[in-house]
Amino acid sequence: MQRKLFVLIFAIFSIITMVFAGTSGKVAGLVLDNDTGEPLIGVNVMLAGTTQGAATDLEGYFTILNVPPGIYEVAASSIGYKTFRIQDIRISVDHTTNIDINMESSVIEGEEVIVIAQKELIQKGLTSSESSISSDELEAMPVESFAGLLATQAGVTQGSDGKLHVRGGRSSEVTYMVDGLPVSSDLGLSLSTNVISELTLISGTFNAEYGKAMSGIVNIATKEGAKKFKARLTTQFGDMLTWNDRYIKGNDFNPLTFQRYDLDLSGPISFLPEGSYFITGTFRNNLGWLYGIREHTTYDMGIISNNNAIISMTGDSAYVPMNTSNSKKIMANLPLSPCLKQN
Repeated sequence: MQRKLFVLIFAIFSIITMVFAGTSGKVAGLVLDNDTGEPLIGVNVMLAGTTQGAATDLEGYFTILNVPPGIYEVAASSIGYKTFRIQDIRISVDHTTNIDINMESSVIEGEEVIVIAQKELIQKGLTSSESSISSDELEAMPVESFAGLLATQAGVTQGSDGKLHVRGGRSSEVTYMVDGLPVSSDLGLSLSTNVISELTLISGTFNAEYGKAMSGIVNIATKEGAKKFKARLTTQFGDMLTWNDRYIKGNDFNPLTFQRYDLDLSGPISFLPEGSYFITGTFRNNLGWLYGIREHTTYDMGIISNNNAIISMTGDSAYVPMNTSNSKKIMANLPLSPCLKQN
C-alpha cells in the first residue's frame, strides 16, 4: 500500500514538473542597502498584480519561480525603506531575469523609488541560437498564420508542401512543444497566433529537456486568463483585383470575398481560487477569386457514332468560384488545478 502511494505521489509530481518545464521563467536578484551596501534580510519582493513573490534570505538573495512570460513590475518593500519598483521587466521562457535592488532608507511612510527596466544587450546564460517573440511583437508582425510566423525567423525555410525546415534539416526533426508538452507538427502548425503568449525558436545545442529534437525546437507558451473579464473582436476583409483578361471576373471587387473573425475571451473562474480561462476562436471564409464557366455537370452524356464523339453539355454557363474554403478554429487555456500556482 505504501509503495503504491509513493508511486502515485511520484507520478503526480512528475506531471506537475512536466507542466511547468519550458513554459515559465524565473526572477532572481540581490537586495542591498543603498547606503551601506549590506544585504537586507526579509525584504518582500512581489510581482505587482499577482500573488507571486519571495522574501530575501540571510544573504539578501531572492528567487521567484514559475513566472509566466510577459511584462511585469517588481516591487520590493521593507519597514524603514522606500518601496522600490522596477517597471517593464520582460520575463521569457526558460530564462532567469536577474535584477539588483538598492533600497533607500525612508523617514516618511509610503515613499517610492521607480525605475524603468531596460533590455540587456547581452543575455547571460544563453548557450544556443535562440529567438523569442512576445505576444505584443506578434500583433505588430504582418503574418496571419503560425507557419508564416515561423517562416520569418532566421534559419527557417518553408517547403512547397507547407512544412518548415530549420537549418536545412527535415521537417520531422523539428520538435513542437505547447506549454511544455510535445505535440505533432500538424497540431503545432495549426495553432492560432492569438493564443501565443511567447514563442521561442531554438536552432542548436538543445538542453537535456529537449532530448528528442535534432533540427530545431519550437517552444510555445499560451496565454493565461485575465483577472477581469475581457473580450476582443478583430475582423479582416479583402479581395483579389486585376484587369488582366487571363482571369475571369478579375476586375470584379467584393470586399467580403475574404473574411476573417478573431474572438478572444478571458476572465476569472469564480469557483477556482486563482483560476482563469482564455478562449480564442478564428473563423475564416473564402468565397473564392478564381472563377470558371460551368459548361459540364455529372449529367453530361456522350455518344460515339462513326468515330465521332457527340457530348451533350448540361451546364448553365454560369460563372462559379473554384477555390472556396472556410475553417473554424477554437482553442482554450484552462487551469488544471489552482494548487499548481506558486504563491
